[in-house]
Amino acid sequence: MQAGPAREAALVEARRVLWAVLALNVAVSAAKIVAGTLAASMALMADGWHSALDSVSTLVGLVGVTLAAAPPDREHPYGHGRFEVAAALAISVMLLLTAWGVVTQAVSRLGAGLQPRIGPLAFAVTLASLAVSSGVTWWETRAGKRLGNRVLLADAGHTRSDVYTSLAVLASFAAVRAGYPAADLVVAAVVALVIARAGYQIVRDAFHVLSDRVALDVDDVAALFRQRPELGTIEGVRSRSNGSEVYVDLQVRLPGTMSVDESHAITEKIESVIRGAFPNVVDIVVHVEPEAD
Repeated sequence: MQAGPAREAALVEARRVLWAVLALNVAVSAAKIVAGTLAASMALMADGWHSALDSVSTLVGLVGVTLAAAPPDREHPYGHGRFEVAAALAISVMLLLTAWGVVTQAVSRLGAGLQPRIGPLAFAVTLASLAVSSGVTWWETRAGKRLGNRVLLADAGHTRSDVYTSLAVLASFAAVRAGYPAADLVVAAVVALVIARAGYQIVRDAFHVLSDRVALDVDDVAALFRQRPELGTIEGVRSRSNGSEVYVDLQVRLPGTMSVDESHAITEKIESVIRGAFPNVVDIVVHVEPEAD
């Protein structure tokens, strides 16, 4: 049994969030890149490109969420949820490439001996960016957890790194103004590490989904059956996720004297209990075995 209408509504809301975040990211990245260029600050420019990548990753996320919204069909009987995972992987690739680009630019600037010129504009843009990134991170994380949307959570993780990099950029500004221009390149390297770490985390989480890692804790499921002995005896639990939806296979022992109708009624109760405890579960298969005499 599929939770189709609820799933579709969640994806529509996720798209609305991503479009709003995209508009904010475009504005923030443009401001950072312009201000960083005027101030000759590698750290601020790197942070700007980091934010620009947020915009690209949000677009990729929108594509992934849109594809994932397609209902199950003959070729995809389990739905299209793993398009969300593919979108998250694309985001991670862009993160890793950007990290490499920042490092190579920093090395180039070091060889050229260019000095940053930090003024009020650079400070103002970075502070404004910090406020926007903090708000967007909170919003996307909250929406992603509520909707069970992996793309929103991945995008939130990426945006969260903007908060830390903006703080580091502000620290580099203070150091440059105090007479330590090398701090600009040091922070640019730190930004690259933050970006690379975010990319690694997304790859790790996506691999868990693609390798069909257990989605539900077996002990948690067993505890539900201990609390409800009328559901029978749990013999086996298998679960996997396609990104934001969880599929469960259960093996349950029931009295052999039960009729088919009675057994069916119990399996419906089992499905109801599982769905109540784990909202992301969209499909449950219950295999009934007769208890030994």
